[in-house]
Formats: sequence, C-alpha cells, structure tokens
Amino acid sequence: MFCLMAALLAVSGSLIGPLHRAQVRYDLTNEPLEGASPAIVLATTALGAFRGILVDVIWIRMEDLKNDGKFFELVQLADLACKLEPRFPKVWDFNSWNLAYNVSVHIPRLEERWPWVKKGIELLRDQGIPNNPTVPQLYFLLGWLYVHKVGEDLDEAHAWYKQELALEMHEVLGGGGSVEDLREFAGAPAIKQDLLEDE
Repeated sequence: MFCLMAALLAVSGSLIGPLHRAQVRYDLTNEPLEGASPAIVLATTALGAFRGILVDVIWIRMEDLKNDGKFFELVQLADLACKLEPRFPKVWDFNSWNLAYNVSVHIPRLEERWPWVKKGIELLRDQGIPNNPTVPQLYFLLGWLYVHKVGEDLDEAHAWYKQELALEMHEVLGGGGSVEDLREFAGAPAIKQDLLEDE
C-alpha cells in the first residue's frame, strides 16, 4: 500500500512541471498582468491562499446587498472584489453593471446620473478589459453600455448621457467641448449637397 502511494505521489509530482507550463501558455494564471496598479498587486499577493475565501465572503455579502437594494454600499465591496480578483471577469461585469444600471437609476436628479454611468464604462474600459484582454464578455458589455444605456431611450436621462458623451468626444477630437459648438454642428445641413453649398 505504501509503495502504491509513493508511486502515485512520484507520478503526480512529475506532472507539476507540464501543468504549470500549460497554465502559463494558455494564460490561466491568477497573477495580475504586468503594469497593474499597486493596489491590485498588493491585494493579489499579500493575502495568498486566503484571497479566495475572502472573495467568496465578499461575493455573498454583495449578493445580499444587491437583493436588499443597497447599491451604494455594494459599490465599495465590488471595488474591493475587483482588486482582489482582477483576473475574474464576472467581478468586473457585475461592478460595472451595478454602477451603470442599479446605482444610476437611484439618483433623483437626471444630470447627476451620468457620473455613475461613466464610472461603469471607465471601470470596464480602463481596468476590467486591460486585466482580462482575452475575455469577449467584457468587450460585449462595454459595447452594450454604450448602445443600450447611452444610445437607446430607455433611461429617462438618455438625452443627458448623449450630451455628456458628445461633449467628451468633441473634446477628445480636438474641439473645445462647448454646448454652443455642438448646437452649431447639430444645425448643420444633413444632406451633402446642402452642406457644400453652405459657406
């Protein structure tokens, strides 16, 4: 019996090297990507094996808060979960969805909703996708936020979202980002021929 156990241990030990090489080759490690923020590096390395247990506890608490409708408290826990598990796409998906959909609709003033939607977009674009560049689900959700939350008219603040996004894009593309410039642009002729005839 002892010989069988020793043989099985020897065989399993010989498989560690090939398994580790396959893990690295297919990018299945749980280490943060190079260039990750110091907070993510510290959170993923300092806790070691206890990180998974802590994330499970946080995830259960997040579900309880979501079911109780306590979305603002949920934001802080979700941020912590993102730092502890930067390579777990579901955490980024959950957190950005919570910010853009759940928290934003609880803000009574329409003009104050955009920062929450924007934060959900930025979380995916600037952190979630760079930490998980091979996960199509995150790219889909980012596109969905732009199309559904900003582009559609299902949220009563959709016009405000469009205006804020247009101002940002106008600034990124070299304009001053003023509302007057956008109104002038919106009033431009829609047909090419009319546009060419307009001095």
